[in-house]
Amino acid sequence: MLEIVIARQKTLADANLTSVLSNLENLKKKADELRKTVKQLESDRGAQFKFKNIEYSAAALITVILQSKVQELLATENQISAAESMLKPPNTQDAKFATPIFASEQRVSPRRSQIVMLSAIGSLFLGVLILFLRKAIVSIKKQREERKSAAAVNS
Repeated sequence: MLEIVIARQKTLADANLTSVLSNLENLKKKADELRKTVKQLESDRGAQFKFKNIEYSAAALITVILQSKVQELLATENQISAAESMLKPPNTQDAKFATPIFASEQRVSPRRSQIVMLSAIGSLFLGVLILFLRKAIVSIKKQREERKSAAAVNS
């Protein structure tokens, strides 16, 4: 049974590892493209462009685009570092038991003989307790009746 669990865990771990590796590869490609775009935008920053609407200068547009691409590049690099940290041990190691599994060959529970003995002792104790309580109640009633009869004789 344990071998089946280990095999299934390994299959799931392999699938997860493949997914993380492909994600990491895609992120690295995206980061490379973003670096090229940032370099191109930095070189185009000083260029002169002619727009019909002169409210916006080319340098301002390029600066805004450059800032957004730099932010996107930083976010992608953070995702890359997170994916790379997922690929480091102990995340990629097989699961191990801290201690070996021990299962007794003898039956541990329920112990029928122990249960029978404890219930017999408990019922005996309960029976004696009930006997003493009944005797005490009967003696208390007798004492009350004697007091009533003594009070009736004295009056």
